[in-house]
Amino acid sequence: QSEVIVLATPATATTSVVASLGDTTGKIIIDTMNIVMGRGPEGF
Repeated sequence: QSEVIVLATPATATTSVVASLGDTTGKIIIDTMNIVMGRGPEGF
């Protein structure tokens, strides 16, 4: 049983991943998503 949940999912998968977590009462959820549209800087 974890007390902290870190989400690092593609934006398109987040809904299904969150639904699969079950009861998150009392859990700390850290969302690391950074939805960026288009291309990043050259070299990335």
